[in-house]
Amino acid sequence: MSKEIIIAYLSSVYVSEKCIKKFVKNYKKFKPGHKHKLVICFKQLDTDKIQRRLKILKGIKHEIFIDSKNINDYDFGTLQRVCLKFKNKFIFWLNDHSYPVKNNWLKIFSNYMNKKNILASSASYSSHYSNSFTRQKNQSIINFVIKIIYAFFNFPKFPNPHFRTTNFLIYSNYFYDYIITKKIISKIHAHKIESGYQSLTNYFIKKNFDILVVNSSGKSFAINDFHKSETFAYNKFSKCLLSDKQTRNFSKLNTSEKKKRRKQIWGIK
Repeated sequence: MSKEIIIAYLSSVYVSEKCIKKFVKNYKKFKPGHKHKLVICFKQLDTDKIQRRLKILKGIKHEIFIDSKNINDYDFGTLQRVCLKFKNKFIFWLNDHSYPVKNNWLKIFSNYMNKKNILASSASYSSHYSNSFTRQKNQSIINFVIKIIYAFFNFPKFPNPHFRTTNFLIYSNYFYDYIITKKIISKIHAHKIESGYQSLTNYFIKKNFDILVVNSSGKSFAINDFHKSETFAYNKFSKCLLSDKQTRNFSKLNTSEKKKRRKQIWGIK
């Protein structure tokens, strides 16, 4: 079995070129430090948009994967087809908004690489069910109640430990075996895959996999200690190896907002 890692970066029609520009800039700046193949996964992009993004990639050794399905089955649908192409490989998946922020980030992850380990750069204890009791502004009573009922049947209550799927490392065959039976036609389906009763985390826990968060200190953290990794919404999350949309959004909050968000994610202030 090859120890080479496939870095699979998603570039979809749903984000601007700014995302891939930022990824390329940081990929060049922060060296992965481990043997890998970079695969850029284009999703629902027309020829003109693909050509524009290929120019941004000039000077970087990479392979192109053009998703054959012209549908929005979210990140997971594309990753399913990537895993089908690259069988028996370790896949490090990065969504559109992710990019490295530390040198040797891939090397650090590789220290914990094992077919029965799922490695992520961040995690959460948050629950869509518990969060559903917060009524949104202008939301009708009927929709509010429906939201609670739906969340009750699909998401565990807090604490609901799960790794965040913005970027993670997994063995391709195992991800494919999980995702092939899943329906992904809406955002809520994607949420269920990340943190529902039948989430990736819960599925692999039942199969006796280790779910680990790895930080920039080179340490790994199991489920009960996810927050101690200091990678997401905890302290200054300065030990995050990769940045994503939500980690950046948290950094922009004021002190009061951070306490509220931290309580929602970890149950602590």
